[in-house]
Amino acid sequence: MELFKTFTQTIDRASDYCDHWKDTYDGTTFNYAEMMLLAAHMDSGYPLSEDTFYVVFPDGEIAFVSRYNDEMTCLYKPMNKKGVKQKFTGDEFYPRETKFCPACGQQLPASVKFCTSCGKEQPR
Repeated sequence: MELFKTFTQTIDRASDYCDHWKDTYDGTTFNYAEMMLLAAHMDSGYPLSEDTFYVVFPDGEIAFVSRYNDEMTCLYKPMNKKGVKQKFTGDEFYPRETKFCPACGQQLPASVKFCTSCGKEQPR
């Protein structure tokens, strides 16, 4: 089980294990490209708080965990065991002038040296 602060990072890791998922809430199925589009939307509009994380299990299952109330919720179940061979770089969904802080997931201009949310120095 691995923890991630952004949904983009989560999908990138889960796609090592499978390339199709089923939403546990309404049964909608998603392929890798659709999940990456969803991740772009989630990361830019709904960043996680400091005590919440996305979780990837070794079969590609994706869950949401809150350390605040020790609760885990399964979000997407893997539908196959075939990992994605050609992955997106992120440029397909984000302009090059933006990036995400690896520590807290906050969307930032590419030119900043420190995160405006958590203060962590940003990699170049």
